[in-house]
Amino acid sequence: MFFSSCTDSSVDIASIKKLIQEGELVQAESQIQKAIEGDSANVDLNILYADLLLKKGEYRASYFYLCKAHEADSINIDVNLKISQFHLFLRQFDNAIQAANAVLKVDRSNAKAYFLKGMAYKDFGDTVKAFSNFRTAVEQDDKNYESYVQLGILASAKHDSTAVHYFDNALLLKPNEPEVLYNKALFYHQHGAVNKAMKIYLTVPEGSSFYGSARYNIASILYHQEDFKHALQFFDIASKYNSYKAFYMKGLIYERTGKVDSAMINYKQCLSINPEYKLAQERMTLIR
Repeated sequence: MFFSSCTDSSVDIASIKKLIQEGELVQAESQIQKAIEGDSANVDLNILYADLLLKKGEYRASYFYLCKAHEADSINIDVNLKISQFHLFLRQFDNAIQAANAVLKVDRSNAKAYFLKGMAYKDFGDTVKAFSNFRTAVEQDDKNYESYVQLGILASAKHDSTAVHYFDNALLLKPNEPEVLYNKALFYHQHGAVNKAMKIYLTVPEGSSFYGSARYNIASILYHQEDFKHALQFFDIASKYNSYKAFYMKGLIYERTGKVDSAMINYKQCLSINPEYKLAQERMTLIR
């Protein structure tokens, strides 16, 4: 989400921002439109209107007013950051980098601009330049949470143990963030430190989008340790998140423990979610 840093002008921008925060978008938009009619080159008003339109999902109109703000002040840091974010959202990576560079010409230490460049390079596929920009971002701002997360993810992909360091820095800033907890545990899991992985997987909070995957991974560890009783309990939790693989693994456990009917039920449930899953098809054929 784009962020606002408008300053007060002759128009009572603070009251308009309050209306937006309270969800009174119609009234806020009416006031902004009237104000812009009297001062169409007002950078703060155009930024504010762009933010409001973005909340409404009117992306083209939002970008139009960002461009108006840019025409009025082409070196405005807030405007260029927002434009960079907009191009990143549209996957227009060259334009996103160009807008971020415009910020850095004015403020060489702007961590947000380095982060946006890093995301553009990452999504484009240039992980070397992405890593370099994320690292510069945290050098400029040691509380840049998003950059620590991205550094951790990129280091993990290279099987680099510094991933844990970056995830730990992110957790210092947001101690219970599910994404970071899950990715740190996954790094340990993929590199054989299963006990460390399990302890962290267990801290991933219920209700997060990573909860089901964390429970599935705990179950997988227990399965490979041949602790089928507890593995089944965690696969059962994971299956509630429509994980077809969890149903398949439950089927395997039931099959290995001689409960063929229960195995068949779970294989069928797996295939109801993913009819093309060949492993479940093969197991059903074998036990029929």
